[in-house]
Amino acid sequence: MVMLFKKTVFVIIMLLSVAAFSQNENKYPQQKFFGSFYTGFYYDIAKKNIPVTGFEVSTALVGMKSQVAENISVKIIYDVTRTTSDIKVFDTAGNNLNVLYFEGSHYTAFLKEAEVDWEFAPGYEINAGQILNQQYLTLQDRFWGYRFVAVTMQEMYRFGAPADFGIRFTKHFGKKGSFSLGAVNGDGPFKLQDNDGSLLYFQNMQYSPGNFIFQWYGDFMNIKNVMHNSFFAGYKKNRKRIGVEYDRIDSLMVEKNNYTEGLSIYGSTDITDKIDLFFRTDWLSAVPKYSIKNEYKIIPGINYHKNTFNTAVDLQYFTGTGSAMIYWHFGVRF
Repeated sequence: MVMLFKKTVFVIIMLLSVAAFSQNENKYPQQKFFGSFYTGFYYDIAKKNIPVTGFEVSTALVGMKSQVAENISVKIIYDVTRTTSDIKVFDTAGNNLNVLYFEGSHYTAFLKEAEVDWEFAPGYEINAGQILNQQYLTLQDRFWGYRFVAVTMQEMYRFGAPADFGIRFTKHFGKKGSFSLGAVNGDGPFKLQDNDGSLLYFQNMQYSPGNFIFQWYGDFMNIKNVMHNSFFAGYKKNRKRIGVEYDRIDSLMVEKNNYTEGLSIYGSTDITDKIDLFFRTDWLSAVPKYSIKNEYKIIPGINYHKNTFNTAVDLQYFTGTGSAMIYWHFGVRF
């Protein structure tokens, strides 16, 4: 009887040990699903926009992050946006010709991010795959905080792609800052590498002393002779924040002395626990793609927020087109 009891206790201990070991071994992977959805209504009181009024969905994003080991994680994000553009054909005299074509959906799901993050040593990280651009998405977009109202100036006016295929090496200096070097194809998330096989090389420096944060991002593509620099400074304390960013692209499309530049100033302040005021102004100069020179965009608004839900009423006035858009925006993250 005693022997049977001892054997029973021994078996139970062994089973508990195996269960504990199995739990430890099966700790990974750990999955987390997330998403965001932005919609709204607009009306152009200046009646310069076509159509003048309507409803829209600017973002419908879903993603998953999986922690596959203690220092290795994988993230995949699918977003919905307009991946096609209008086709324009001109004759030798420069006259616009009518073209019949299938435009495609304004709400096409595309791979926005698919990257593996590996902290191979304390403070050292490698990101590979389709990685988010540090130019504006990883810092300014979050600092601005109103993506459901409008994307940052750099993304709005195509100063750079939101993501690209490539690799990035980062050295973190605790919570004070980081330094990154990397290379990507240079053609953005909608295209694979071009026939030239040229890469875009970039660096990014961030420093956060106290309530301030500073960033310098720069990239260069040799075969296209394009150089881009972006500078950002921000201050955030309690319920107030203000940010300033300046961007310049030189030798655009291999044309000497051709450049694109922009300046964006934005900020916000809470007036209650659930209501805040925000303001932003963008200045643009010499943007050949949109034929914009010394134009301004102004965005004042008021926002109500509860947890991850936001709804804002704002005005967006742009001197380039003369449009004055009244928006009622809704945004939620989950």
